[in-house]
Amino acid sequence: MHAARQLLLDYFPHGDPNHLGGEERGERRVDTFIMHEAGNSRCYSVLSLRIDAAFVPDVVSEYPHIPYATELANAKPPRWREIGVHATTWTIRSPSATRGRFMQRGAVREAPVISARCVLYDWDTPWLSEESVPRPVALLVDGAWGPTVSGIVAATAADFRRGYVAHHEAGPNARYRHAWARDVFYDSRDTRAKIPLVEAILDGADLPDGVLDGLSAGPIEDMIGHELLDHVAASGERRTLWHQLLRFAYWIDEPADVRERLVALFGDPPR
Repeated sequence: MHAARQLLLDYFPHGDPNHLGGEERGERRVDTFIMHEAGNSRCYSVLSLRIDAAFVPDVVSEYPHIPYATELANAKPPRWREIGVHATTWTIRSPSATRGRFMQRGAVREAPVISARCVLYDWDTPWLSEESVPRPVALLVDGAWGPTVSGIVAATAADFRRGYVAHHEAGPNARYRHAWARDVFYDSRDTRAKIPLVEAILDGADLPDGVLDGLSAGPIEDMIGHELLDHVAASGERRTLWHQLLRFAYWIDEPADVRERLVALFGDPPR
């Protein structure tokens, strides 16, 4: 690990690499670092090869996948046929979490939280498909496992709600600190994964008007469709919960069948 860290410093002499984790597999080892430099933070992985009795660093990559054909290791994706090691790094948004639990291909995996990140390694694999990436399902907070708000963000519902509200209440110069809670809506096209995010926010009492306006005019309008309406129409409790958001969202340009369902649920849209 120390040799890998030194190689990173040779690349970034003014950086401050923090070791997030590493694994050995046969004649290879991979270490992942978070590099802090000039106000920016990026993750890098270092592939090392065993020479005699020691691991000697061979490749530095900013991509999560490092092919074993090391001459290709810094090529940009897609490199679907290149077999290597994939280091999946999740940012943990719950400040008190000490361990993360992830689901991948039906199996449960765990990893410690180091510098607010978890790293999971997949050996002898091509670049992971969207379906095969490990997804966060639970975090160990204050000695107890609690579910994450969604498989697309490693945070509890309470942490996500606080982040989203803080983003809308913070001043312009501080808003970027909580932008992750807004951006997660745009990082996934899966409406089903976004629904619990919205419901986590709505679960808070006395939400500022800016929060509701931001939801209606942004994520909700992108989510409107039959999949969302199937969810909302399933119970009166859900219709009540989503009423204000969908009532005031802009949906007059939606397809006719979607508009008909919205009118049946919530009445005509406001003029």
